Amino acid sequence: MAHAVISGVLEQLRFILQTEVNLLVGVRKEGEKLTDTLSLILGVLEDAEEKQIKSGIVKGWLEQLTRISYVADDVLDEWKTEILSSQIQLLDVDYAPLSEKVWSCLFSLFSCLKSDNVHNDFGSKMIDINERLGTVRDITLLNLTERQSREEPRPVTSSIVDDSEIYGRVDDIYCIMLKLNECYSLRKLPEGIWKLPNLRHLELKETFALNYFPRGLERLRCLRTLSRVKFNGGKGCQIGELKLLDHIQGELRIEGLGQVADPIEAVLQKKEKLRSLDLRFSEERHDDARREESVLNGLQPHTNLAKLYILFYQGNKFPSWMSNNIALPNLVKLELRDCTQCSELPALGRLQNLEHLELWKLGSVKRIGSRVLWTGKY
Repeated sequence: MAHAVISGVLEQLRFILQTEVNLLVGVRKEGEKLTDTLSLILGVLEDAEEKQIKSGIVKGWLEQLTRISYVADDVLDEWKTEILSSQIQLLDVDYAPLSEKVWSCLFSLFSCLKSDNVHNDFGSKMIDINERLGTVRDITLLNLTERQSREEPRPVTSSIVDDSEIYGRVDDIYCIMLKLNECYSLRKLPEGIWKLPNLRHLELKETFALNYFPRGLERLRCLRTLSRVKFNGGKGCQIGELKLLDHIQGELRIEGLGQVADPIEAVLQKKEKLRSLDLRFSEERHDDARREESVLNGLQPHTNLAKLYILFYQGNKFPSWMSNNIALPNLVKLELRDCTQCSELPALGRLQNLEHLELWKLGSVKRIGSRVLWTGKY
């Protein structure tokens, strides 16, 4: 686990140090310092991961190291995004009309000033990371042995996955981003996708035909982006595999909830970086209302959630956490669609930050009482 995260951080660092030619001297120095420290640590990780079974000290060291590495990875990922965005803007200018190029030149003058501020900001964050790593850097006290040479730069890999070509030692498979957006004919993901342990972003927007996710999703513990996932009962991926994906962020759509066994295994309450959650049950009608009520009740998200969508839910009522401001203090948007068997709505007025409410095709709801819009204030 720690090996995958640190390898990712080193790859990000190498990209930034090679791409950002005009880095401030102090920022480059901090980046090179972080590279040296992590390269040194990487050499003893194999020994540490074996010794943590018998040594609580080594186990604690690994846990602390992993936490710091995740912080570093987030900082560098943000920085890399800034770099790529700047490059895209420059490419756009080449094809822009003359008037837009003039404005772009003026914009570039201000961007130079902004760039220094950005560098200073990331530089201060790098200093903080180096200082935090200083508390775990003295590996000599742990009696760890170096078993491999320092990590060498890895070749850039394609984001096109051929299942037959995924082989070799797991740590050697290094693919950070896999974009399959708008692959309209894609029906299933390759069985060997779990062999990409360093995968951070799996984008699957508008993959309407995709209905099979293989087992092994839980092994992609570095995953940050997962556009959607679909469950098909006993076949393929199971909902419990979401349990270990605590770093999922942004938007997540979960489909096939009418097929899951124990939704609590997903532990959505621990996914603190998730901002939008789309829960979809089966479009086919059935008479197992209590089962769907139990499923939805077990899918309570983290309190940081801002947007919630529920579609095709066939329960007679919604769970209590949906009307609990303590459970959803940051919810600003709620959409309920095609929940045709539900006879009553929760007291949504208790959600103090709710700004946008959409209700579609709730044919069994007899009335919307005052408690639905009740705010508790008079």
